[in-house]
Amino acid sequence: MYNKIPFDIKYNFPKNIAIVGCGPSEIGTGNGTVIDSFDKVLRMNNFVISPKYANDYGTKVDYWCHCAWPGVKPRTENFERVFVPSASLNLKVRPIKYYKKITTIIPRQYIIDLKKLMRKLRPERPTSPSVGLNMVYWIFREQGNYINPDCLFGFSHFDKTIGYWDYYDPTNKYYKNVKKPAPHDGSVQKTIFNYMINYKQEPNK
Repeated sequence: MYNKIPFDIKYNFPKNIAIVGCGPSEIGTGNGTVIDSFDKVLRMNNFVISPKYANDYGTKVDYWCHCAWPGVKPRTENFERVFVPSASLNLKVRPIKYYKKITTIIPRQYIIDLKKLMRKLRPERPTSPSVGLNMVYWIFREQGNYINPDCLFGFSHFDKTIGYWDYYDPTNKYYKNVKKPAPHDGSVQKTIFNYMINYKQEPNK
């Protein structure tokens, strides 16, 4: 099914990478210059670069990670890498146009591991991981079960339990034209993020 989609499944992530979600948690923080100071900046789905948000979210972008949903807008930036979860690879549901710029696929095994963990945490109501959680979990595993919390921005469930409707620019929600958005569980995702951040093992130790 995927022979028309050239992609990699391996990538050596730089140590100094900012991973910027689309949640509103950076509003008012002034973290834009901090984000832009990273060697590489990765942004999600329908991220917005504009003077309105530059002070809090920065303007730099090197990598793009998206879920290949129909509501994801085409981009004109010349990204170094474009990431998509392997679970989103479905030519029967999403036309080939959604995959033309893909260079790297988030490996299926990491997504399976995440779903198992989410079922364990909430067996009565299994949910799917967000594309942001997929991305952070992949980097966490690839870096030897380690993620630097200082590289994570725009993930609101660090601070409180929220649903997946929060977005720093509500006019650009990728799901606004989708009848049935993916059921992400903010509470479960917060637990998994905290698990990764508090994991004691560090790379090369």
